[in-house]
Amino acid sequence: VSGTVNIIADGVLYLRAQYGVNTGTGLVWQDIIPAQISTIKSIRVGLVIRSGTHEKQASANDCTTTTTSAITLGTQWVDSDDNPITIDISTLTNTAGTSLLPDWKCYSYKTYTSITPLRSLMWGSAS
Repeated sequence: VSGTVNIIADGVLYLRAQYGVNTGTGLVWQDIIPAQISTIKSIRVGLVIRSGTHEKQASANDCTTTTTSAITLGTQWVDSDDNPITIDISTLTNTAGTSLLPDWKCYSYKTYTSITPLRSLMWGSAS
């Protein structure tokens, strides 16, 4: 995944949400809200966060905190071909098209995932 981003919060580089939809045979994660809202049973949110501490070097090319630009959200996050969803932080740009992190190697990164069950939808139907 690469592309243009908007600032979400300080240190947050990427946010993704998916819907856990009951297909009748199990829960399936999807990016688009289903036509039947009552089939949504949970929401999953994934974040990529950058450290607040910048490695101090003479140039961004000398930094070694992070050596690969590809960050995987986790084993549960897969695309339609069952490939892990990976974010290439070196290719992210801001809304003006400027590189978001020209010095991406100078930071460390973490991913977080949270799943929230929607119990109120489980017991009733959407109106």
